[in-house]
Amino acid sequence: MDIRLQHIALLLFLLFAQASLSVAQCKGDSVACERAVDYYYLQALSLMEQEKYDAAFDMLEHCRSLNPSSSSVLFELVNMYQFLGRKDVALGILKQIVHDNPSNYHFWLSLVQFYDNTSQGDEALKVFEEMTTVFPEKSDVFLALSARYAEQARYAESIAALEKYEAIEGRSEFVSMQKYRMYVIMQQRDKALAEVKSLAVEYPDDLRMRALEADTYYLFDEKEKALGIYHEILQQEPDNAVTQLQLATHYKQEGVDSLYVRYVEQALRNEKFSGSERMKKLSEYITYREQTDSAGCYGYVTRLLDELMELPYGALEAATVYTLYLSYNRKGEEEQLPVLNKILSIEPENRAARVQKLQYAIERNDYDAIIAECDTSIMYHPESLEFYHYRGLACYFTGRKEAAIESYKTGLEKCSPETNSDFISDVYAQLGDTYHDVGLIEEALKAYESSLSYNSTNIVVLNNYAYYLALENRDLDRALEMSYHTIKVEPDEPIYIDTYAWILFLLERYDEAREYADKLMSAGGEKSAVEFHHCGDIYSKCGEMDKALDCWVRAREMGDDSKILKRKIKKKRYIPNGKKK
Repeated sequence: MDIRLQHIALLLFLLFAQASLSVAQCKGDSVACERAVDYYYLQALSLMEQEKYDAAFDMLEHCRSLNPSSSSVLFELVNMYQFLGRKDVALGILKQIVHDNPSNYHFWLSLVQFYDNTSQGDEALKVFEEMTTVFPEKSDVFLALSARYAEQARYAESIAALEKYEAIEGRSEFVSMQKYRMYVIMQQRDKALAEVKSLAVEYPDDLRMRALEADTYYLFDEKEKALGIYHEILQQEPDNAVTQLQLATHYKQEGVDSLYVRYVEQALRNEKFSGSERMKKLSEYITYREQTDSAGCYGYVTRLLDELMELPYGALEAATVYTLYLSYNRKGEEEQLPVLNKILSIEPENRAARVQKLQYAIERNDYDAIIAECDTSIMYHPESLEFYHYRGLACYFTGRKEAAIESYKTGLEKCSPETNSDFISDVYAQLGDTYHDVGLIEEALKAYESSLSYNSTNIVVLNNYAYYLALENRDLDRALEMSYHTIKVEPDEPIYIDTYAWILFLLERYDEAREYADKLMSAGGEKSAVEFHHCGDIYSKCGEMDKALDCWVRAREMGDDSKILKRKIKKKRYIPNGKKK
């Protein structure tokens, strides 16, 4: 046996030998018994810290045999039995703890928590009901009991529990509002009104209570009384946004267009109107104008939005809705740009606005503007790969290829784990293409490898990587495999057919290469000089010199003025070393 196991076995033997003695001592000496329980309890805790749970469990059960009512021991056993899946035993022990310690409030709460954790809500409610008789002075018990009753739609009992809570703690707005809501659900108009009126008396300077009284009348179809109170509120507080919206909603439902417009526009211009609600109501109002005045709607709405955008509050919400409205009406950069600039003047980090401005620069191929927009956007969003990507493209198309490479590399270093892997693959592909353009072949091939590690099915990369390997006349079997994936996905794409045919040619599989050359030549659409040149080489190796010459001549007509091509045409035969595309 392992020496450590021997040591543990000896320790347990000594402990339980001592335990037997302790049992005998406990029978006649309560102090000795208490000390023994404390000793073995601490030993059990130590064993649990060492993750020796079987030994700890036995030790706790021994403690219970010494003192069956030790709450600390019993609580540990509750946890042990729950861990073992013996929830019935755990519950029995927990009930014993509560029974032996009826005045301990926290033990009762532990029993409630046990029932909640085991999805026995009804039993938990019964415990709370019993607790109200054991702890009649504990207001929290009545508050919790009220919530449980409300969850079961037992509203009368919930209200009764709240009233007992109030008897202990006194009235509060929170409790009164809870009772009010339940009276409304129960359709008890008089009690709901009495509750809210008492709040109005208690808080005479709080117009919310008067508004709630009006809402209650409105809810029970006493609209005239409700409207009277709403107008009284506006006399006292003309910029009460909530009341303005209530009146706007009422007059919209009643079909009184002029009053609906009046109150909703007052609310939209109101400084006290919250941002998210302002956007919602503004969108609803625009939809309403579209439906009721489609002919003159656009001019009216844009004037209103222009006005709202100039207010010192709510301008961002108005501008945001404005951009959506312009998009809905298919308005372009000329109309959108002032609004986007307004958004960015308020919220420079607004990503959506920056992306939209960048999109307009892309649409008009303004590369300097693209770079400028990306540079500014990167200041606020240094982790956004797309800004580095478009900056790199703009640099590439203006001949600044080294700057494009740096832009791509920086963006790839900054991107986060949340960045879309397909997009990362595309940026690595752009980096690979640019490396190849400046003659950094090894760096290009590494970039393509990185691209495929993020998206192994990126067919553009598979094609370009395969073709550039073919140009270097290296790793042709892998190049052929990658190229084959591209023609499986897009079998009629001329560029992919050309790459596959050319790699077959380099592998000296001429008959197979000719099949794809025939397919390429018979396909519709304009062919490139490269494709004609390749097909000419393939046909020449298959002994079809007429076809080969025709393809070579057409390649020259398409702009291929390479010396090797001229020699092929002049000699009327294939000449090696026609590597470059």
